[in-house]
Amino acid sequence: MQIEGLWTIEYFGLAGWRDAGIMVFNEGMVTGGNNHHYILGRYEETEGVYNIGVDVSFIEAPDTHFPVEGSFPARIEGKLEGSIFTGSVSSSNISGFHLPVRLTRRSGVF
Repeated sequence: MQIEGLWTIEYFGLAGWRDAGIMVFNEGMVTGGNNHHYILGRYEETEGVYNIGVDVSFIEAPDTHFPVEGSFPARIEGKLEGSIFTGSVSSSNISGFHLPVRLTRRSGVF
């Protein structure tokens, strides 16, 4: 199964799984966000592992799990199994920052 389509994204923090918005994958590009942030980036797949590089830009003050202001680069790496993607998110700007992430397919290619 390809990753192209519309996905919801969640991250695992101190309060358990939390909604982080949507991501849309199409032909190597990814966009998304929610009412607090938006993301723009690119993705690639190598031997079943997806590498997603995005810039996260906050519209208002960020959640405490993201200790930055303004914007930061993020990298999501993980695997797709059916309609669920599991992996982790990290950022080169935040030392030691790694959170588990889970994406759920909501719609295929449109």
